[in-house]
Amino acid sequence: MPFTFSHPAAAVPLARPLRLPLSALWVGSLSPDFIYFLQLKAEGEFGHSFWGLFFFCLPLSLLVLGLWHGVVKGPAVALLPAWAGRRAARAAAEPFAFGPGRRLARVATAVLVGAATHDVWDAFTHTDGWVAEHWPLLLREVPFPYFEHMPICKLLQLLSTAVGGALLAWWAWQWLRRQPAGPAPALRHRLGWAAGLLLGATALGIAYNVWRLPPLTSYAAVRWVIVQSIVASCSFLWLGLLAFSLWYRLKPKKAGPEEPASAPVPQPEAALYE
Repeated sequence: MPFTFSHPAAAVPLARPLRLPLSALWVGSLSPDFIYFLQLKAEGEFGHSFWGLFFFCLPLSLLVLGLWHGVVKGPAVALLPAWAGRRAARAAAEPFAFGPGRRLARVATAVLVGAATHDVWDAFTHTDGWVAEHWPLLLREVPFPYFEHMPICKLLQLLSTAVGGALLAWWAWQWLRRQPAGPAPALRHRLGWAAGLLLGATALGIAYNVWRLPPLTSYAAVRWVIVQSIVASCSFLWLGLLAFSLWYRLKPKKAGPEEPASAPVPQPEAALYE
């Protein structure tokens, strides 16, 4: 599969023409792979099935959206480098509405559209994907460094992951540049906190998989452990972010001089990029 966090590259361009909330599209585009993060291993296909769209992707995405906007979003911005935090803080302070009814329908539609883009992308890049099974060219093997042979669909996995990740990084950079700078969220030792969460999650993910797997006797086994460790590390990172966010919101705030009020900056795209 393409790396999970490259999948929003297929959903982000749909926010404006379809007038759908971007964060719901974004989370929806990740949601078929949530089953991996729940199990701490890259196994399970229900999230990628038709019924999984409605009975797995939709409810779990709404839960993740609620946690992101209600708990994690603001504290996560405090972990960013100061220059990025100053530009993202205003957007992070914007509330996200799930209702009334028409708004909830738009959020749910965005989740389902995002999840559908994920499944369509996977159909071209999985050996058992619908397109790959009906288009034999994608299953043809070609030489590839460090592999004796690789199906074209798997080569597309690597290329699409790299291109999607680069597009998302470029989009995030352009978005940050357009945001007005304000005061950065207060957090001492932000670099230490961010590094601690990343390194801690990575260490836990590796330890979990090394502990539960048999001895590594082949390259394929090592590669499998790496993939499973990445999945588990992402799960532990999300749990770490939740714990950090709760601590950040509940910790006593130190009294200090108030920041001068600044005039609101018109943001005509705010309704899309919530």
